[in-house]
Amino acid sequence: MSALDVKSQNQTDYQCINRLEPSEDHPQGFKMVVVIPAYNEARFIGSTVLKALDFTNCVLVVDDGSDDETARIAKAAGATVVRHECNLGKGAALNSGLRECRQLGAQYVVTLDADGQHLPEEMLAVDEYKWDHQFDVNTKGAFFLSQAIAQHMIKRGIEGNIINIASFAAQMPSYESGVYAASKAALVSLTKSMAAEWAKFGINVNCISPGVFPSPMTEGNIVFHRDKTLAPIANAEFGDPFLIAKLVDFLITGRTYITGANIPIDGGKFLIQDQEKAHGSSDSLQFHSSESGTVH
Repeated sequence: MSALDVKSQNQTDYQCINRLEPSEDHPQGFKMVVVIPAYNEARFIGSTVLKALDFTNCVLVVDDGSDDETARIAKAAGATVVRHECNLGKGAALNSGLRECRQLGAQYVVTLDADGQHLPEEMLAVDEYKWDHQFDVNTKGAFFLSQAIAQHMIKRGIEGNIINIASFAAQMPSYESGVYAASKAALVSLTKSMAAEWAKFGINVNCISPGVFPSPMTEGNIVFHRDKTLAPIANAEFGDPFLIAKLVDFLITGRTYITGANIPIDGGKFLIQDQEKAHGSSDSLQFHSSESGTVH
């Protein structure tokens, strides 16, 4: 089943402003559709759409309840535009975009950010070498290292723990990280398989998925897009690498009765869909004590 065929039980209603229909040139629909979720991005959306149209004949902008000229400018630039009546968050915008892609007969979908920080010309830049390199480092290397360690432990009758390091991207890919995310998701799956097969030898195999921690890979986002990077993190702070070390120390200390698990350590990243209300919302859940001392 294609990802485009998956239906949500709570689908969001949206208004399609100017749907492109299959034509004589595209009787079966559009081969590749670029989906751009946007909220108050009037400043950048026009140029982003125009650049994307250099690589596809169908750009779909999902206006997530903007109160500026995002929808009008996107349409004028040549995009198909669908619109939410109110801001529902990026997840809902992407869901609406994928539903509309089904209507358009899309065979492939590429997602881009609306503010211009991702280059449309890099959409088609992944080649076989880059793909293999990501999987060699993140999946193949981790698997064969785990295998070598397990063989050593089994031969000598040693019980213990093997820990792989994945990423939050395995569950929630970021823009322009499709191959990286896929390689980490494969590692999570392999971890479960190794845990099942090696449990009889007293070997636990687990996986840790860090969120945003200071590193050369995340430095650009932390420095230049700090607020936007922090927005989906419930704890509203970046991680301290020492916390990963503490979690590893816990998992390798004796038999923890935990195996085959993928443990996120991400400060609650993506727990809240509406990023605008993620921190300090006035209508968040309130807990009060009654006169009798009962907590409600």
